[in-house]
Amino acid sequence: MSITIVTKGVDGDEPFRIEYAGTLIDEHHAIYVDTEFNLAVMERVSFDGAEYVTIVSL
Repeated sequence: MSITIVTKGVDGDEPFRIEYAGTLIDEHHAIYVDTEFNLAVMERVSFDGAEYVTIVSL
């Protein structure tokens, strides 16, 4: 299933949000292509009721 993966985090005091296309492979994992490095990446995601989210701490 094609989905939009949302990465949320805070860099210093500034929150950020990045959206990118991915493919859900099971309930908690998705794959997307990092075009900058030409790599397929598997990431753990959670569905928060509205979107598939991964959280980053910087």
